[in-house]
Amino acid sequence: MRAHEAVGRVYRRCGCRDKQRRQLGAHCPQLISDPAHGTWTFAVDLPATEPGGHNRTVRRGGFPTEDDARTALRRYRAGRRIGISADPNQTVAHYLTQWLTAKRLRLKPTTWVRYRDYVHHDLIPALRPIRLDELAYEHIHHFVQTQLDAVRQHRLPTNVARPTVIPRPASVERTIWPQPRPSASCTTATPMIRTSPT
Repeated sequence: MRAHEAVGRVYRRCGCRDKQRRQLGAHCPQLISDPAHGTWTFAVDLPATEPGGHNRTVRRGGFPTEDDARTALRRYRAGRRIGISADPNQTVAHYLTQWLTAKRLRLKPTTWVRYRDYVHHDLIPALRPIRLDELAYEHIHHFVQTQLDAVRQHRLPTNVARPTVIPRPASVERTIWPQPRPSASCTTATPMIRTSPT
């Protein structure tokens, strides 16, 4: 295996086609003469997952600059080291749709419908264009603030994020139990007599 196959490679390609309508890809002559032509792509060759299987190449493209492609390649490789094989171009909307599909057989139907409605009516409209590996605290914070503002501006009837205040129950007057009286059998018991040593 060549060294670049282990670490991946970055290159520029385009969608131009030749006279036979075949895509030129990385062999387009304009890529040499025009530095703004095409977009950047990374590729990583992965070993076969089964004995006797074939190696496969993962390619992700559409990056505007070489630095963006190299950053995505580093993230992809870092994810694979810890067991995550995420697509650097995957958006939050695409991930949530896949997540819902995977959860459909594991959740109760009513729970799944509630999740589906929340994902399609709230999360996807708010976070749709963001790439999954770029999702950060600021995006979630902005989403929550938007939901809270919707309540303040009366676009939502209630604030579902505010915890319910449970009223404290009224205290009941306590009954003090009287001291237990000695039973009749205790009065007939032989008293202990302490004798002094002689």
